Amino acid sequence: AWGRPDERRALDRLLLDLFDALDAEPAGDAAPPWLRQAVASLATDRQRLALGAAALAGACRRSPAHVARCVRAAYGTTPTVLVDRLRLERAAEDLRMTAHPIARIALDAGYLTLGYFYRRFQARFRCTPRAYRRLHAEPLGG
Repeated sequence: AWGRPDERRALDRLLLDLFDALDAEPAGDAAPPWLRQAVASLATDRQRLALGAAALAGACRRSPAHVARCVRAAYGTTPTVLVDRLRLERAAEDLRMTAHPIARIALDAGYLTLGYFYRRFQARFRCTPRAYRRLHAEPLGG
């Protein structure tokens, strides 16, 4: 499925952007391996990522309270905020790499209301999803 050069380039860009997003966490390397693996796994699984912080605890195979303590210690935030960052990064990637409607991208990222998605996206990227797409969209063909 990823045989054409433009498809391979899109996949490479997606993976690099996801790894960059994970590396952007200031103390992420202090996270235990099981947590780093769960975060990386969740970041690449669109369906589980849309389920939120509960999916992170499930991916960790630890209690939500234990995961929350470890996320706080390693990333300096809560599981909900960490997952929200991952969801927004995924949405930003979709805006850059696809022509899907913004409402679909929001829903795929796990946001049930478009207004909330817009508020969260604007808080993170300092522009609306539509403006972000116009600034960052790359054509996939050629």
